[in-house]
Amino acid sequence: MKYPFDKIIDRSGTHSVKWDMRSEVFGSDKVLPFWVADMEFLSPPAVQRALQQRIKHNCFGYTLMPESYWQSFASWAEKRHLWKVERESLQFSPGVIPALDFAIQSITKPGDGVIIQPPVYHPFYNVVKRNRRKLLLNPLRLDEGQYHMDFEGLENYLKAGAKAIILCNPHNPVGRVYTKQELETLGEYCLHYGAKIVSDEIHWDIVYSEGVHVPVSALDKDLADITITATSPGKTFNLQGFNTAFVVIPNKKLRQGFERARHRNGIFMNNVLGITASEAAYTEGEDWLDELLPYLESNYRKLQNFIRMEMPGVELIQPEGTYVAWLDFRMVPVEDIHRFMIEKAGVGMNNGLEFGEEGRGFLRFNFAAPWPMIEKALRQMAAALKSI
Repeated sequence: MKYPFDKIIDRSGTHSVKWDMRSEVFGSDKVLPFWVADMEFLSPPAVQRALQQRIKHNCFGYTLMPESYWQSFASWAEKRHLWKVERESLQFSPGVIPALDFAIQSITKPGDGVIIQPPVYHPFYNVVKRNRRKLLLNPLRLDEGQYHMDFEGLENYLKAGAKAIILCNPHNPVGRVYTKQELETLGEYCLHYGAKIVSDEIHWDIVYSEGVHVPVSALDKDLADITITATSPGKTFNLQGFNTAFVVIPNKKLRQGFERARHRNGIFMNNVLGITASEAAYTEGEDWLDELLPYLESNYRKLQNFIRMEMPGVELIQPEGTYVAWLDFRMVPVEDIHRFMIEKAGVGMNNGLEFGEEGRGFLRFNFAAPWPMIEKALRQMAAALKSI
């Protein structure tokens, strides 16, 4: 293995949200944390070198985004996702969640209905609520161990006048990577009823052998015309701390509206080191990612096997993408499985209820970590379950 993904890195004391907020979140700084969706791996050496070189200059004033920055993203999108992105379609944002805010502000009005599909990344709820839009819940359907969009429910909301849907693909936390056919069906409904699509595709590069990521905007021109897509090198290369995102908006009117919303929120310039890190990742980080993906897939397969052998009554919803596992504890006779795992196993995960009522009895487990660290947590979890 060229890159040291098995190396355990001590992140405590570095202001890491995952590690240094353990006492605040879980009530103990001894808990093994598997909650926040960042990786326990060093970012690619190419990114480290580019940042070190930039820091040597020791002057960090207002910084432009060079054409090479935009081109690095466009080249990556075309090579990895067969998506030809025109330069004029691109906008920036200080992260994907702010991009969702700007998008919702620009394509809907207060009181308009916006659809989300729980169980889903909890900031989606806040994006809709804090912008005073009407939150419309269209839960995913769990059928034989796989989640699917409820198109009947979707159409009912669109018929009733919903103006937009926030799509999560690959889906956090359930790990679905929607098929081309599913996305086309979604697009047909939105086109027919005049709704816009805001697509969070931040996990687009983290896809396993069961799936192929298709950007919804890449399907055809009509769909591109109603879609705002937000993504980032953050999840792919463990660069979340730079708060840098790319937003693709082919429709000129939507793009201008997005830019006005970003400006109204006081965002005019990008993160100087985020620019450097992003460009280096997209131009020189591919071999690192090509080694990371099999490691992550091996982690989740070993995780799945361990659960089958050592944790009866627990089910892993097999992820097609992302590096978070959606664990089903509904058959375990414990009232609060989240608190049980903290107190009895010493393992901190995301409570499924964070992602909506549909997450009751589930936990989200981040497996982007060295396998020895994961195995230790699993053994503690298995021992706790056997004590019931």
